[in-house]
Amino acid sequence: MLISSMGPTIDDVADLRRANIFSVVTTNGQKTFTDTTADFAIVDRSEYGSAFAGKIRMLDYSIEEVRACRTFLLSLGLKRRQLSELVEETTTVRDGAINTELSESFRMKAYALFR
Repeated sequence: MLISSMGPTIDDVADLRRANIFSVVTTNGQKTFTDTTADFAIVDRSEYGSAFAGKIRMLDYSIEEVRACRTFLLSLGLKRRQLSELVEETTTVRDGAINTELSESFRMKAYALFR
């Protein structure tokens, strides 16, 4: 967190890439220290943490700690390790019916919000 508060650049933290400074929880619940080259994900949304607990190796930081260390993690090139970057959510509807009036109303509201 202290490093993040200093606004590190990629060059500032280059030597830390190969240092075993990241506590990672393995799929069997064991904790180990590793570097940025190891395979692990960063939980940046609580619902993803719950969904993937025990299924993948995850950085042993709380969401608050991840947010506080964000600048540091990004300067190490770990953005693509965040579950919000890795997970693709899809939604499906079964036995649904198209309501064109409701769809058009939604489109108009969305247009007004995002223009």
